[in-house]
Amino acid sequence: MNALSQRIRAHVMAFEYFSYGLCKGPIEPTEETINNHAERAYSFARDTLQWPSDRILVYGHSMGSGPACHVAATKAVGGLILKSPYKSLRNVIQEKIWIFSKLFSCPNWNNQEAMKHIQCPTLFIHG
Repeated sequence: MNALSQRIRAHVMAFEYFSYGLCKGPIEPTEETINNHAERAYSFARDTLQWPSDRILVYGHSMGSGPACHVAATKAVGGLILKSPYKSLRNVIQEKIWIFSKLFSCPNWNNQEAMKHIQCPTLFIHG
């Protein structure tokens, strides 16, 4: 993150999902807990680090586009960057493995619905 921060000449903050990597604990990684964790990261940047809301850019790649859209839809941010986003996670499962889709209980993260509430400039990167 330090190399990225130096290269783009900006502060960079990242957070890890519960139960992934070094972030261990009794909390199950659900849509609700991950969204809450993303909101807490945003609040830390705004309230503790005192970054102005309009200078906070939220970035989400693939799975991360769900929590990124959630934060941008519910908080004041300066912009949203989505790399390889999806319409909804449920939609991805139905399209890719439709025959087994009823067996999976997964977060929905309906980015298409969240986009209706996002007011900031948004950059989509795909391909």
